Parts: sequence; C-alpha cells; structure tokens
Amino acid sequence: MAEPLKIAVDVSSLSGGSAPRGIGRYLSAMLAARRERPDVEVMTFDERAGRWRGSAADRAAAEAAQAGADAFWSPAQHPPKASPLPCLQTLHDLTPIVFASKLTRDEARHWRRLGPTLARADAIVCPSRSSARQGVEHLALDEARVHVVYHGISPEFRPIDVAELDVPYLL
Repeated sequence: MAEPLKIAVDVSSLSGGSAPRGIGRYLSAMLAARRERPDVEVMTFDERAGRWRGSAADRAAAEAAQAGADAFWSPAQHPPKASPLPCLQTLHDLTPIVFASKLTRDEARHWRRLGPTLARADAIVCPSRSSARQGVEHLALDEARVHVVYHGISPEFRPIDVAELDVPYLL
C-alpha cells in the first residue's frame, strides 16, 4: 500500500466561538469523514494555540512542511500569504462584498485585501457555483484554480425518503 497523503489542516476554527458555527461544523464533518480514508493522514495545526508569531497561517504552513506534510489546507478565512507546501484554501462566500452596506464595510475591505493572498493558493474550493463566481468576479481569482465542492457532507444533510417520516411532511 502506498504512503498516505499527509494533509496539514488549520483547525483554529474548532477553538472558541467558531466551533458550533458554520466553518467549525464544516471542518468537524470533514475531519470525521477523513477517518473513512486510509489513504489520507491529517496533521492538525491550531493558530490560536499561541505557538506562532507574525502571520499565524504562514507559520503553520512552514511548521507543517517541517513535520513532513504534503499539502496545507486552510478551511477558514486565514490563508497563508506564502506556503512552502501546495495550498488549498476554502472560500465560503463573499457576502460582505456582494451585499455591501455600512455594517459590512470593514469586512468587505478585509476580503479585498485577502484577494491577492487567495489568488496564490494552488486551489480554492467553494461550496457553491455562486461563491466560486463571486471569487472570480470580485477577487480576480483564476477560474482554473477555483473548484466547487459542496459542504453537505454530514449524514444529517443526506436526502430523505418521505416514507421514512412518522408525521406529515409539509413545506
């Protein structure tokens, strides 16, 4: 059997208030699904653990490379500016830019500043065609590097058979 692919993952979204919310749940489900893949080994790095100074994601990617990882995945909004490893970045959406308002002005500015950093990723995954299109249109991401990979990986998001329901099902 071939050596497993070693993926370093920034798991800082599992710390603090992010854990029960969108990105934390997405990351938890992805890590759980990985257990079914013997050909993938996950190495976790938490930028909030206080081990890094400066750009935490850059330091995490460098540490992952030293630990023997084959690639680095940043599932949240903290991509490394430079990575010695091939880098995969998840772009969930660009709501602050697409639906601009006074309330989202600072966050929109943040995303525009991140655009060039995201563009350096070897691959960018988005949960929908809409998010992928937003990244290409608003951040000038290379369309060839942007891929749609849907988030619904948890068993609770599987299609159900209406016959399985005990009560009437109404929309």
